[in-house]
Amino acid sequence: MLDNPKQLKMAYSLLYSLPGTPVIRSGEEIGMGDDLRLNERLSVRTPMQWDGSINSGFSTAKDTFRPVISMGDYRYQEVNVAKQLADSTALLPFIKKLVAIRKRAPEIGTADWRVLDVKADAVLAIAYAGKKGKLIAVHNFGAVASRFKLPVQGTFTDLLTGKTYNADQSEIQIVPYGYFWFREKISHR
Repeated sequence: MLDNPKQLKMAYSLLYSLPGTPVIRSGEEIGMGDDLRLNERLSVRTPMQWDGSINSGFSTAKDTFRPVISMGDYRYQEVNVAKQLADSTALLPFIKKLVAIRKRAPEIGTADWRVLDVKADAVLAIAYAGKKGKLIAVHNFGAVASRFKLPVQGTFTDLLTGKTYNADQSEIQIVPYGYFWFREKISHR
């Protein structure tokens, strides 16, 4: 999953769309790795990587109490907040988007939910029914595209893209490691 950004983003989309409270540890929102040269739990207790400056912008001290990650794929010069904020396709902006959408979807934490049978082996669909209507989170765990049909009626908008889908009319295609957060469009009469 570490070498596949699509798979990683799908995993975070799933985490934020499941019932309960999503929990990540410091640095996960930028894909910050561990310093496996350090013993035991110390490998995950390295300073936050804010930017590419000395000590990753965490401290102006000559040495930090724990060393910053300075070697390998997760070195602070490559994986840091500043670099990710400058790239709209990076993990941090995506996590921020998920958090914002989750805040607008109280059903996830408060409403009744059920798993939908969408007749696609690699696709998981969870439906929430709340005061604002229905919210359906769909995730494709497969490395290939899949087609599925929502076993509900109505028109839904994907909260991630703004695209509208009519569940009554046709199957929906989902890309490998794809995801949707569908909100039911309620017509006002």
